[in-house]
Amino acid sequence: MKQKTNFELITELLEYIDSNISKECKIEDLAPKLFLSKSQFQRVFIAYMGEPVCSYIKRRRLEISAKQIAYSTNEKIFDILIKLGFNSKSDFSKEFKKYFGMPPSEFRKENLKEYENLLIKNVSNMEIKAEIVQLNKTEVLYVKEFGNYSQSSKKAWDKLEKVIEDEGIITDTSEFFGIIHDDDTITESVDCRYDACISKFSSTEHIPETLIKKMPDGKYAKFIHKGAYEEIGKTYDDIFGNWFVRTEHKIDSTPIIEKYLNNPYEVEASQLLTEIYIPLK
Repeated sequence: MKQKTNFELITELLEYIDSNISKECKIEDLAPKLFLSKSQFQRVFIAYMGEPVCSYIKRRRLEISAKQIAYSTNEKIFDILIKLGFNSKSDFSKEFKKYFGMPPSEFRKENLKEYENLLIKNVSNMEIKAEIVQLNKTEVLYVKEFGNYSQSSKKAWDKLEKVIEDEGIITDTSEFFGIIHDDDTITESVDCRYDACISKFSSTEHIPETLIKKMPDGKYAKFIHKGAYEEIGKTYDDIFGNWFVRTEHKIDSTPIIEKYLNNPYEVEASQLLTEIYIPLK
């Protein structure tokens, strides 16, 4: 079995923190995952992420809470903060206002106004429909990148495509996915995370800077975007401006998944097909 690179260990650490975001993550528990002392760990984490691990965890909790406050409009804010590991409503409100510039309740109202504005903007497109589906856990080979999605997605796919070409791991049944971890209306674009993923691949031995994980499972609303990837934002506007404000389904704060059905090197941009999977509670 190949030894993991530091890149792989740090990326796995970020996945671990996110999956345990509601729990107290202590440096003495995290440092051994990188085989480092506490002081070494802190230096490495700051160098890689640009902020201390405690600040990173606090920021992630606040951003996840903001997504749940925005999407789960019938869920009490107190219940959301408790589930995410905050112990005090007053402390949470203070930290939330400091980060987002407004109290949680006002943030929810502002987001509802935004959805209403999208509804007015998209009033002519009333026919967007969702297919409710269940996704199973799927093993994927992936590369994670940070930053503005239009840039980070290209960077991730460029890196993953090079691996595919050099190592010949693609198979006839391989499928291609993008995992969109963050809402760029909530998270600063520089901190947004995108995973370029391929499933049903062949052996990955000797492949550097790539990781294998299980893609999220659960219930999703599936939509189809037809056209250039650069225009997919219009479909998201239709989803949140038309479908979301009318549906009884509740959106979860877990990552959105995109599945790319055809090859941009083989078809015109106008013929590209992308399945968009919005996570549901």
